[in-house]
Amino acid sequence: MVERKFQIIDKYDFNRTYHGIVISEQWQAWETAHFFRVRSIIENPTVGARLISYGCNNGDANSLNCTTTCSNATLMYSAPENLWNCMSLATLGMLVGPGNDTIDRESEKEMDDKFHFGTVEKFNTLDVFRKVRDCAWASCSDSTYGSCTSSLQGFKCAPISPDNIAKFGRAMAKPYCQAASAGIDLDIAGQGIVTAYVIQLVLVLFLCFCFKLTTSWIRTFGRMSSSFQKDSVFRQTCHKWQRTLSETRFAKASSSAMLDLQESQALFAATISITAIITFDGGNRAGLANMLTLFSWMFNHRILQGLITAGMFPVMTAQLVMHRAGERRLYTLFFLVLSWILMTVITEYQDFNADAFEEHLKQVSTVDACGGNPGPMSFCQGIKEKNSYDFFNVTLACRFTVHIIVSCLIIDWMVHFTKTRMAGDKIKYTPIGGDSRTIFSFAETKGAKLSLGIFWAAIEILTVIMIFIGLHEMVQLLDMHSSDGGLTTWGFGQLVAVAIWFPVMIKFMCLSIFGPRRDVKPKANADRPQVLEVTSYSHNKVDNTPSSAS
Repeated sequence: MVERKFQIIDKYDFNRTYHGIVISEQWQAWETAHFFRVRSIIENPTVGARLISYGCNNGDANSLNCTTTCSNATLMYSAPENLWNCMSLATLGMLVGPGNDTIDRESEKEMDDKFHFGTVEKFNTLDVFRKVRDCAWASCSDSTYGSCTSSLQGFKCAPISPDNIAKFGRAMAKPYCQAASAGIDLDIAGQGIVTAYVIQLVLVLFLCFCFKLTTSWIRTFGRMSSSFQKDSVFRQTCHKWQRTLSETRFAKASSSAMLDLQESQALFAATISITAIITFDGGNRAGLANMLTLFSWMFNHRILQGLITAGMFPVMTAQLVMHRAGERRLYTLFFLVLSWILMTVITEYQDFNADAFEEHLKQVSTVDACGGNPGPMSFCQGIKEKNSYDFFNVTLACRFTVHIIVSCLIIDWMVHFTKTRMAGDKIKYTPIGGDSRTIFSFAETKGAKLSLGIFWAAIEILTVIMIFIGLHEMVQLLDMHSSDGGLTTWGFGQLVAVAIWFPVMIKFMCLSIFGPRRDVKPKANADRPQVLEVTSYSHNKVDNTPSSAS
């Protein structure tokens, strides 16, 4: 026999995150009220049962009434503090009323003066656990949320009593949410979406290989070999082979497909990022229709963060390869930078809006047995943590490399732009014995060129490694829940996502087989003389020599 007592708390301190997502106090209070109050009170008999000071609120904070609140399912499940107090009082009522425990009457009287529930024995007659049992069973019975654990089967019809209340508390504390569905949105993590990313990564690796092979690798190999063997003949042969290969249909197809792919994937990355921000913005309900639980929100957000971060590496790889080949396209760099900024917003600055998402659940995830409020399945959180639901750990942990690589690409473009502006096609007039060196002359030295070459090669290798890591993690995502039947449904949006890469692949194959289209000039233009545009540049008179003046 144990004497029970109460204690009042103004705030319950929670401090827990889920994969970097800070779970608000409000949502952790929901989780504790639904799943942990019964077990906690039973297993800690010497600790006073906590009642939240502002719980049992029926609309008037100055007139709290737990009898009114807990006898009405709509009021009881309307706020976490209401459910918290009702579960605490119901547990003590069951342990003290028909059970063998006693209650500290002085503590009980003090709580009754504030919350107006009478005695715990009287409160037990409200049959709160019947509402709790019906609500929990109705919530898990809906296949949308998952399934009901076998541990709860005995409470489907049988009432909760002092003999089985401990078993009920244990069932709600862990097995109940272990049977919950992750609530994966097929438009975010369906097979079609993930397959589209896999195709993108493989396509980038293939086209980058073809592009580098036809533009620089053979020549670079000749240079490296000659530096060790001092064989200029072999070097010249490699240069000749490289020049010959660069004029083939395959080379032109690779170059054209690389540019097309970069345009497509840069727009694809930017579009996905913008859509993700809109979907997971707390004040916007667009795209949240398939998210009916808090865990679903967190899990889908985690997957989308990983996909967007992994999707940045193929975009950077293609841009790197193009820069190395001298193809510095401002508009492709612009979309890369835009995608980078959006990725940063999603992974670093987009927080979970608990109030907005709770309002969303009250509209799309209602359970009649819970008074038209979301049921317990909507609030499964940390106790659902499993290794099989943990994705993109390496990619998200290494997302800082995206910031470094994009910054290097921006600096490279700015240096090239400044260099061509300062020493582009303008004629230099330098006095005899004068110095025409610019601020970029240091980069023209042999040592600087070698260092820069090694640096950019290391950056390319880093991006390729991250692409392979992303591929591995995406394959794991495709295999998700294979033991539970897997995600085999393909929606219209998923098919569209996969089809975005088909034009690039078809164009590459056509150019490789048939070659580029040859323009035939009309005969009327055959006799037209060529026109050379001559541009003069002003220069200082001091640079004019007498010979040039004559």
